[in-house]
Amino acid sequence: MASSGKVYKKCVIEKRCPNEKCDHPWYCLFWRNGVRYRMSIPQAFGVNPKKRSEAESVWLPKFVNEINEAAREGREPFPTATVNTNVWTVAEFIDQHYVPRYYQAETIAEIESPDGRSKVKLLRRDLGELRLVQLESEVVVDDYKKKLEASGLGVPGRNRRLSKLRQMLNWAKDWKFISRVPFSRNLVSLDTDQEVNRERRLEPGEEAKLLKAADAEMKLRIKKPSESYDDGRRSYGDTQELDGTARTAVPTDISKKRLRPAVRLKCSAGENRPRTPPNG
Repeated sequence: MASSGKVYKKCVIEKRCPNEKCDHPWYCLFWRNGVRYRMSIPQAFGVNPKKRSEAESVWLPKFVNEINEAAREGREPFPTATVNTNVWTVAEFIDQHYVPRYYQAETIAEIESPDGRSKVKLLRRDLGELRLVQLESEVVVDDYKKKLEASGLGVPGRNRRLSKLRQMLNWAKDWKFISRVPFSRNLVSLDTDQEVNRERRLEPGEEAKLLKAADAEMKLRIKKPSESYDDGRRSYGDTQELDGTARTAVPTDISKKRLRPAVRLKCSAGENRPRTPPNG
């Protein structure tokens, strides 16, 4: 059975370590019916073998057997002990469960996504000493929101921080660490309505998804870097080259505006100025 799985070290694959002689853990990888199972040996069995031979011959077969037995019995493999959220802190939850399971990383510093790494680090700093169960309370989360506002953090920054907290709590609820998530429209919510005309750079792969979902007219506006569109206040569709990659700035309210092509009209002084055509 072990022949259908493998062991590896993430640090070597990611070129953080030159060879397998480091103390970082071995990972087991196994595919069953199109589903990938991956977990570090310390997380699965509480041991950290030093040599590849031991990881392959001893722990990989046990890893595969546990997955197959769990599938036959209709349960999840590697059940975790019941976590008492009344005593667990948010920092312990992040370090021992959220980061290893959601990001497949040993520590926050090893999270691959810079954005995710930064947000999780900030949440741990701000909320780490609270008990996990306290984050089920609307009052506690609303107090955190007000604290961010009082600190001078702008609306976009607050929303990004709270959005990550909401995602983490939804994940915790799915994994039965907590019983409820306090975010709702009537109580604690993100102030997205205050983010008017916000722009951001597209992440790798997002431009292709945007083009795939766009109609023919919108594709022209996205793809042509030399053409701008004016709604009376600002231009859209500008594409910049950043590190050799084309990045298009797209407003979040793009679906709410009817964008009109800007034209050049000569004024009496002989200068060119943009103006929206009357029938636009």
